Amino acid sequence: MSNEIELDVSMEEMPSTVTVEEEEVEAIIADAVSVNQSGVKSIQADVLHAEQSGIMQVEANTIEMSQCGLFRAQGQSVSLNQGGVGVVAGEQVKIEDSVVGFVTAQEISGECTVLFDLRAAVVFGLVAGLVCGLLRVLFGQGE
Repeated sequence: MSNEIELDVSMEEMPSTVTVEEEEVEAIIADAVSVNQSGVKSIQADVLHAEQSGIMQVEANTIEMSQCGLFRAQGQSVSLNQGGVGVVAGEQVKIEDSVVGFVTAQEISGECTVLFDLRAAVVFGLVAGLVCGLLRVLFGQGE
């Protein structure tokens, strides 16, 4: 079952609070969103609180997640406890007992495993560029 909650509404019509429990939802736009044991494709909110859920992408000022899997999160304050996330971008990021693919933030705190931080991504990009350039020269496509 797939639901769409208030995807095409003006800011005046936007619901103040949306709660999703044990459902699959395409998209949510609201001031405050609470997600529990659910799957959501896209969330835009001022505040998101999620527990034991899977979410594809989130854009919110405040993001608080516990035991969640997430592909992409962008917010002012992001807090993840016992979860996994692909990409996190924020001003203040707190990650406890979690795994993160890539994180960029002004302030990062907590205990986590980060696969790529900004420095590692820059080094990876430089090395990949050098290797691609050398391969092009070696195989005659650099002309």
